[in-house]
Amino acid sequence: MIEISDNTATDLLIDLAADADGRRSFLDDDLADRPLDVDVSDVTTPTEVETLEWFATAEDICRAHAGLAERGQRDPVVREVLAANPGVPVDTQAWAYVGFKGGSEPGLFALSWYLETAAGDGHVLVTIAVDPEALVDDMTLVQLGSAGIDLLARR
Repeated sequence: MIEISDNTATDLLIDLAADADGRRSFLDDDLADRPLDVDVSDVTTPTEVETLEWFATAEDICRAHAGLAERGQRDPVVREVLAANPGVPVDTQAWAYVGFKGGSEPGLFALSWYLETAAGDGHVLVTIAVDPEALVDDMTLVQLGSAGIDLLARR
């Protein structure tokens, strides 16, 4: 769920919901006669971005990363999971550990990192863009995050 996306977690949960025959029965009985009615605008147009789902501020995300970093000192699995995907290429000479989590929906794109030096100094970097009217330029945010990580490394 953390490394790839929340959709992956959904897929994994579906696998636990029933055995293969049970899933086939569900699909045959409940979904076979329903039309698939998805317009491309359904997944490319921001919908209620400012009122549904994403309410965390950058400060909230920083606190979450700090809490996860503290928890990770007691439970190495936390660190392992967050480090599975660094989000962007990072200088491993500058950063002994990189934990990452990103998320998006049409009209919102967020990336966050917990970066730790070999001396154990921790830093959190968060980039968030919200546009309730249009898709967010995600590549610009990725580039800003990457540049921010490089700047922190030079401190």
